[in-house]
Amino acid sequence: MLQLQGLGGGTSATHSTSYNAADYNIYSLEWSPVALKFYVNNTLQYTYNKASGATWQQWPFDVPFYIILNQAGGAGWPGAITNADLPFNMQVDYVRVYNLPIFYNGGFETGTLSPWTSWGGNASIINTNVRTGLKCIQLSGGANAIEQYLTGLQPNTTYRFSGYGKVSAAGQQVLLGVKGYGGTAVNVAFNTTSYINNSVTFTTGATQTTATLYFYKAGSGTVYGDDFTLEKL
Repeated sequence: MLQLQGLGGGTSATHSTSYNAADYNIYSLEWSPVALKFYVNNTLQYTYNKASGATWQQWPFDVPFYIILNQAGGAGWPGAITNADLPFNMQVDYVRVYNLPIFYNGGFETGTLSPWTSWGGNASIINTNVRTGLKCIQLSGGANAIEQYLTGLQPNTTYRFSGYGKVSAAGQQVLLGVKGYGGTAVNVAFNTTSYINNSVTFTTGATQTTATLYFYKAGSGTVYGDDFTLEKL
């Protein structure tokens, strides 16, 4: 059960999922600049998104936080207990913290486009033509693209943006590239009907901390992308 605590201290159960009652379960939280993603046993259960123009009341998550392991009993949630319910305990095998990359949703496995944005229409997350996992990106129709605006890059630093792409028919093409990093836009083309890997490298400017990644189709037809990654070299 996912529990959210309000400003007044009250709590509410907003989502439930299956779990292993007689075994350990993996509970995970991905905390990014734009969303909180909650997982149970590696399956996404709930996403809490940062609203446009959010104030601290809706999004107070841009400051350091503590990790708290809490065993609750009684009160309004999860409900009253009796002596017959006692004793109860919580067993924890490990707690791990990882630093997420500044780049998100490169495999589109969340099933939503965010934090990518689209223009031109006809950008879809689909569950066919995938390279790995369950989802990939499809661009169809006329000229259109998806883009991801990055912040928090390091100035004077070289990065590599890579991914897999393919087209649905010979003669089509899609570009994977980077712009707005303090230099001339760089890109690489995919024009094969089977997935291939390609990459571009770019070096941020002396004071540049942002860049925009894109996957762009200029002409007609349908193209696919999957497994995009960003590395600092």
